[in-house]
Amino acid sequence: MDSNCGGQNATILEKLLVYHCNNKDIENALGCLETTGVKEPITLNEHVAASLVYCFCSRGEYDEAAGIISALEERKVQHGQSIYRAQVLGSAANGDIDRLKELIQIYAPGDQVMLQALVELSEVAPEHLDVVLDRILPRGVMDLAASCRRPIKHLVELGQFEGAEKLLMKTVQLSENSTDNEPVICISPSVIVLTELLKHQKIGRAHV
Repeated sequence: MDSNCGGQNATILEKLLVYHCNNKDIENALGCLETTGVKEPITLNEHVAASLVYCFCSRGEYDEAAGIISALEERKVQHGQSIYRAQVLGSAANGDIDRLKELIQIYAPGDQVMLQALVELSEVAPEHLDVVLDRILPRGVMDLAASCRRPIKHLVELGQFEGAEKLLMKTVQLSENSTDNEPVICISPSVIVLTELLKHQKIGRAHV
């Protein structure tokens, strides 16, 4: 196993571990954690644990993820929302719909986490996007709109036009100053144009 972690200090080791975890490479991630003979070995802090939990969950290795959480508790390391967020995002990355539904019900993640979960899920189980979309309840439309640009663009690039459109509609609000209650789109016009353009391209290809 070549973790590329030898000879590094704790800061570099932690960054390498996170990189490997984001790529679902648990072998090399653990190699960074277990590296010996360095001046500053990496420690199991909340950030490291969250990365490992995400990685294990994204691979469907939930018992191992639970073991990381137990190790934190045994060491009396305080942890917050990052561990719960890692479980939600990891389960979404694994396409485990039943577990994702359960975690959403237990932890009630905020919109930012749900948007991240939407992107993760779009890569592996796009047919189940509604599991996440239906739970995004904007507490502030303007704030949500700013966060939706990248996920919408990602969905469009994947050809998930229906999901992109549904997410776009989450950023619609009724104008308080309009007598006709016209909807106001609070998102980058470029994203809307891109969405419509690719939809028309898809329709055009279908008729060829």
